[in-house]
Amino acid sequence: MKITASRIRPLALTVGAAALLLPLTGCSVIDAIGKSSQDAWQLSYEVTTDGSASATLTDVSYLDADGRLEEAKTKSIGTIETTAGTGGAAAKWKADSIVVVGKQTRVSATPPAGVRATCRILLDDTKEIASATSDPGKPVTCEAKAPEFPK
Repeated sequence: MKITASRIRPLALTVGAAALLLPLTGCSVIDAIGKSSQDAWQLSYEVTTDGSASATLTDVSYLDADGRLEEAKTKSIGTIETTAGTGGAAAKWKADSIVVVGKQTRVSATPPAGVRATCRILLDDTKEIASATSDPGKPVTCEAKAPEFPK
C-alpha cells in the first residue's frame, strides 16, 4: 500500500491535536477516575427533640455532597419542623447524603426554648459515628470523619 501525503496529513493533525489537548484534560480525567472509585458511605443526619410532639428547629445545616465526585458543602436549611413521633418515639428530622471515606461530616440545629435536641450521624442507617445532646434551647452539633470500610 502506498502512503500518500493526503493520508498522512489528517492523521498527523489528529495526533497533533490530541497531543495538545491531552495535558489540558489528562489531569482532570485522572482526578475524576480516582474520585469515582473512592469508597463512600450512605450517610444519615438525624436531629430528635424531647417528647413526641413536633418542634421547630432553627439554624439547621449539614455537610452535603451531590455525589462522590463532588466536594461536600454546607447546606443551610434554616428552619424546619420535626416529624412528630409515634408510639412514644421522639420527634425527628432526617436528611440523607453520602460521604467519602476520610471526609468530614457535620450537622447542627437549634431547638426551641426549653427543648433539648439530640443529633446523630449514621452510616448505612445503622452505624452511629457521632452523637450529642444539647442543653434546653441551645444549639447541638455532631461531627466526625467517615471511617475506613471494614477489611
